[in-house]
Amino acid sequence: MVFFLPFSATAVVNFDLGGTIQGYGLQPYQLMTVLFLLREGPKLLAGRNDLKISHPLGLSLALLFIFVGIVVLSLIMPFIINGRISIMDYSLKQYVPHIFTAHHVTQTLLVIFGAVITAVTASFNNTTDRILLTFRAYVLSGVFVGLWGFLQLIFYHLNIPYPDFIFNNSMSEAARNFGGVLEDVGMKRVSSVAVEPSIFAQFLLTVIPFILYAIITRKKIISHAIDKLILILLSTILLLSTSTAGSVGFIVMCFLFLLLGLHFKLFNLRNAGILFALFTGWIYAYFISSAGNAYTRNYVLLKHTTGSGIERISMFKASWDYFLQYPVLGVGWGSVDSSDLIAGLLANTGILGLLAFVVFVFYIFLRLIKMLASSKPVDAFKPSNIHQWSTSLLVSLITLLFTNAVTGFAYVFGHFWFILGMAIALLTISSASLHYYSLFGEHMIKQRR
Repeated sequence: MVFFLPFSATAVVNFDLGGTIQGYGLQPYQLMTVLFLLREGPKLLAGRNDLKISHPLGLSLALLFIFVGIVVLSLIMPFIINGRISIMDYSLKQYVPHIFTAHHVTQTLLVIFGAVITAVTASFNNTTDRILLTFRAYVLSGVFVGLWGFLQLIFYHLNIPYPDFIFNNSMSEAARNFGGVLEDVGMKRVSSVAVEPSIFAQFLLTVIPFILYAIITRKKIISHAIDKLILILLSTILLLSTSTAGSVGFIVMCFLFLLLGLHFKLFNLRNAGILFALFTGWIYAYFISSAGNAYTRNYVLLKHTTGSGIERISMFKASWDYFLQYPVLGVGWGSVDSSDLIAGLLANTGILGLLAFVVFVFYIFLRLIKMLASSKPVDAFKPSNIHQWSTSLLVSLITLLFTNAVTGFAYVFGHFWFILGMAIALLTISSASLHYYSLFGEHMIKQRR
């Protein structure tokens, strides 16, 4: 399940719904999740399953499912509105009367399914060994899709037909963006196995923090040499993806690492030098090289003047207007396509949905920061891996939410819910570890002294 999270353009089975309704491709991670639940379900009923619910985990999931409950509750709004307003249908490119449709059901089911992924991920990764194995699977997935992205570039430059039938075979219209090219700057858009470059870049930005932290602190995910090669691979293909959100997100990620490292005294001058070198190379690629300079000018600095940029601005304005008309529960989940996270939540679930989501996310943030502040890697009886994972997860989660804030809520993609699940899993394990330390750690240190 973890390995196939980024394969959003891949379909195990395609469902042709016929008529004007778009086809749907069952993604591999969705199938793997269902199979996992089928395996664990009988064990859960028998009381011998691998899923464990502790107090920190239970509180985190309660906050998450409060948000899910508000999403479900917001579905009453299309019935209440009953066609009194019109909403842009971007698949039809026209405004349509706002009524309840099957689309509301499918989008809500995707949120429920995502919350289940978060719960399963958090509860199953209840030991440090499982967390390490899970992170390794996630990083290896990033390596594979990164290499496939390079292969996509090679096929393009050699004029070889791209084998989209392998990993880009979803019938969904959103998954057919693998052939994009920026003609004015002569750059191929790389989406690899994802539906589009921005989602591919978003996934990579959740993987790179784990590798980067391992290299900076001389720990390892695979091995020291392989981790460095992976960082070069993923950073390069992220650069070549031509995603504006990915470019800005990378800068945000480096800044977060530097900020957390200096504040919690995790990094020394050498570590800051690695970050500075990585950041400098990124700036050179975007602002000094001819192709990078043209891309930055046309698609970053002047993004708001492009067709995509203008559409995003209009989507934001429309979302805000819908929220002002229906501020409590919005117009119903799945009703409004939005180009950013906050306006999308306000338009679709109102102030109640936004508050529930913010409370859930900030609870995780505060617990992760408290974890970093209360345990130090130099303490003999505290697991140093907690620092590695909590720092990486905090950077990964903030960067993920930042890219969602400028591109839209990625609730239809598995990596979003996975990162939330791993953050909750780590909170649970760290609570147990710190409790053990509070009981025995100080006494053992005194004995050693």
